[in-house]
This record gives sequence, C-alpha cells and structure tokens, in this order.
Amino acid sequence: MLTTRDPASRVLSGLLSCGIGLIDDISRSITEAHFTDPTLKSLYRAVLTYRTVAGGVLSPDGVAGLTSGVDAGTAALVRETYDALVAQPETVDGAR
Repeated sequence: MLTTRDPASRVLSGLLSCGIGLIDDISRSITEAHFTDPTLKSLYRAVLTYRTVAGGVLSPDGVAGLTSGVDAGTAALVRETYDALVAQPETVDGAR
C-alpha cells in the first residue's frame, strides 16, 4: 500500500481522478519507464489499456479484471494501491 506521495503515485492519482483527456495528454509524454515500482507500472499500463479498450478511466471493475489471473497477494496489493490512489485524488489545472 502507498505510504508516500511520490511523483509516480501523484501522476496515477491525477489520471484516475481527472479523466480521459488527461490520460491522452499524459500518455504522450510519460512512459512506463517513468514508473519504477512494479505495481504502479502495472496500473499505469492498465490505465492506458483501459482507455484504449473501454474508452474510459480505469474503474474498480477494470482492476478486478486486471487481477483475476494473478496470485492473491499481488491482487490484493494492486487493489489496495488503486484504492489509495483514488482516495487521494490529485488536482490538475483545477480539475478533479
């Protein structure tokens, strides 16, 4: 679970709280290489994939789908990280 508000966490939190337009803008300049934590990297990849496939912002159901084929410990970590990111939304240019 997240204990700090590092830049990668803040970017993901902003993407999850600010919507599709921000995902499109950010994905042009930020890559998976910017995320050193494997869980945050997986969530960033999931945000981009969900945007492409579902046309929206990664939802709790999307996270459930992401974690359906992994071990219970990893699944719990991904869900807890997602929940923590959504619970502490970042404001970007006054949007929320």
